[in-house]
Amino acid sequence: MADEALAGLDEGALRKLLEVTADLAERRRIRSAIRELQRQELEREEEALASKRFRAERQDNKENWLHSRQREAEQRAALARLAGQLESMNDVEELTALLRSAGEYEERKLIRAAIRRVRAQEIEAAT
Repeated sequence: MADEALAGLDEGALRKLLEVTADLAERRRIRSAIRELQRQELEREEEALASKRFRAERQDNKENWLHSRQREAEQRAALARLAGQLESMNDVEELTALLRSAGEYEERKLIRAAIRRVRAQEIEAAT
């Protein structure tokens, strides 16, 4: 039987053919055709899984886009208010207490910068 004829059969038909075939070379070709079918099926499943995974992510991004934009705008406004408050603060201990209570990275970054600014002013005033 030719390899082209084996390519047109499904896995079940190939397994039945394998059971009734006695020729070793023919059995080898049938097993090879079965492995090829299994490899193709695995590739199709992986492609389907990958496309579902990325499609879901894109859909999730579309659904949350407006909400995340609003949240980012609120965070920027809060950071701007905090920066204004920090400009008026000149006590390192007060800033350190504020740093310990801050939870967000960007807030902590601004507070650390304010602490460095106040310390630099203290050093400059001492010299």
